[in-house]
Amino acid sequence: MKKAAPAKKAAAERAAPARTVAAMRAAPAERAGELRRLIDAANHAYYQRDDPFVDDVVYDDWMRELAGLEEAHP
Repeated sequence: MKKAAPAKKAAAERAAPARTVAAMRAAPAERAGELRRLIDAANHAYYQRDDPFVDDVVYDDWMRELAGLEEAHP
């Protein structure tokens, strides 16, 4: 594996912290959306099809994570 040239590596490291506020907010919003889709699919499988695909512990973890994201990023 090739190592990055020192000048290129330094430029990349300087650029990394220059994230925008919108980009920083996108990650929690994307994760919240992913969790909502997972929870909706789990609810449908459990209540409509009577065929759960996830353990209760995992479902509860998803719910807690989503609640934490919603509280931290209203």
